[in-house]
Amino acid sequence: MKIVSFGTRPDEVQYLTEWSKRTGNELKQITATLNEDNVDQAAGYDGITCMQTVPYSAALFQKMADLGIKFLSIRNVGLDNIDMDGAKPRGSALVTCRRTHRKPSPSLR
Repeated sequence: MKIVSFGTRPDEVQYLTEWSKRTGNELKQITATLNEDNVDQAAGYDGITCMQTVPYSAALFQKMADLGIKFLSIRNVGLDNIDMDGAKPRGSALVTCRRTHRKPSPSLR
């Protein structure tokens, strides 16, 4: 699987690099937060993982769908910055990553 990590913090780099090597997944790490202007950096990838508090807009989900990105995994707390109505018709799966709880949230399909 090919994944792009947006909003990668310095303290995550080593962990994400080790995870990529251990699992055989290709991982591209970007420090900038995800938005409509830089989502094209994920072209050719299966999914995106993010850490950010800025909005995930309907326009962003549309661009992700246009690029063929199948999922968005968030590493932040809460869903209040996600346009859920904008995400649903795009067919993307949304997964929350929690350190103490391993159950993913339901798909938005």
